[in-house]
Amino acid sequence: MNSLFLKSLNPTKIYALAEGTELCVCEKVTHEAYAAYLGHLGTISSLRESAANTVGPLRARTYRIAGGGILHVTHHAADGTLRVLHDPLGGVLRDLPPQGAAITHKICEPVLTVMPLDYTRQNPIDSNGMSFVLRLEDGSFIIWDGGYAVDAERLYAYLWKSSPFPDHRIIISAWILTHSHADHYGCFNAFTRLFAERAEVRCFLLNPPEMGEGVLGSRGYDSFLTEKFPALLSRYPNARAVRVHAGQRASFSGAEIDILQTYEDILPTPMDWLNETSVVTRLKLGGQTVLFCADCELKGDRQLILLGDALKSDFLQVSHHAFSGGTPELWDAVAPSYLFWTTSHETLFPRLLSAWRHGLYARLLTREGIKGSFVCDGRVKEITLPLTDPKAVNYRYAPEIGEVERREDE
Repeated sequence: MNSLFLKSLNPTKIYALAEGTELCVCEKVTHEAYAAYLGHLGTISSLRESAANTVGPLRARTYRIAGGGILHVTHHAADGTLRVLHDPLGGVLRDLPPQGAAITHKICEPVLTVMPLDYTRQNPIDSNGMSFVLRLEDGSFIIWDGGYAVDAERLYAYLWKSSPFPDHRIIISAWILTHSHADHYGCFNAFTRLFAERAEVRCFLLNPPEMGEGVLGSRGYDSFLTEKFPALLSRYPNARAVRVHAGQRASFSGAEIDILQTYEDILPTPMDWLNETSVVTRLKLGGQTVLFCADCELKGDRQLILLGDALKSDFLQVSHHAFSGGTPELWDAVAPSYLFWTTSHETLFPRLLSAWRHGLYARLLTREGIKGSFVCDGRVKEITLPLTDPKAVNYRYAPEIGEVERREDE
């Protein structure tokens, strides 16, 4: 990293991360010292501020570097940690989050969908996977993960049937891949191999770590998103791939997505499990918010809770399929009205008993203020935001791929 960018800083550690990215972590930085550092960056002629955002105690700024690359700076007032990240944007992940302008003509009503996964091929008492679809008002979609490979045909059929266009064309404005576990990326992998020529993907949002000393241990490591993703990306010639960072915001037609946490925010604490590296996002749409924790747990939980009351969200996707992850302190900060359980009813039932994790999820379900709870099996669940009454959720059967393909051939 250019020494000019680090002037007057006293780094705790500097990390060499994926694709030439470097991260400098400085601890116990006061607000005054942070402001002074920003003042210094403002004097560097090769830097141009391109974005700024605040999420509670987290302050973030992104600078374009003349000649290429970005400098992303965050300061977390809750623990005084300053992180300075230099990304040359020279690898596979080489773009910034999209900043879509508001459309002048709304094509359809936006709908958030809880996609049911095929749990018949999983262990009935340990079902996992995660798939959410948001249809935007311009008729395009945003996808969170997608589930296993077996879920790809159902996802394609649902997108085709839900497309508001006469030709049923599928436009995916963003595909968010939270972490490198097969129950989250498997659907994307199979979808690409089966349907890449029948769908347009404009953007991928992800930030997968590489295994390395002081960053991530080898237990359960899966290299799919770092080693196999690039070849799959090439199947979508017009797609941008974005390495996301905490404090960034992506804007789409009528919706905003804040990046609340990536593995970079847990450093300098090394991680043992890929779940801890999950990208945590929050959707804002229709005056309500949805917090997607993916499989965030353990050290990820401890970092996330530092955002405090800024985590307040109307909907909470309960992390790691209610197997583990989350704390009462996190529930208090989020204070959700609705819960998403990314598992099946058969798996969830014993996890809601007092014997499981000392009643962690039983207490969440029975919290004051909980109005509704949605499990990711059974029928498709379509939610129009703002949701004030769970009876307004639309339940319908998932379309079958055979039906869609017959109609495509007509």
